[in-house]
Amino acid sequence: MTYNNRLGKYKFDTQFNYIKQNIVGKSILELGGGSGRLAIPLFENGYEMKKKKKNIEALNLLKSRN
Repeated sequence: MTYNNRLGKYKFDTQFNYIKQNIVGKSILELGGGSGRLAIPLFENGYEMKKKKKNIEALNLLKSRN
């Protein structure tokens, strides 16, 4: 779910922790979130994810990962 190097892991962890610390409630609307790099781990941590996506290829990739 993250980049395959130390800097990428640090970047992912920093973004993920920032989001978790600043979420109010358990429901998240994600606009243009790509393939779910952050959405899937948030979902796995008990958050309800709602996505609005125009890029069909990215949406299909996200659906295939669930």
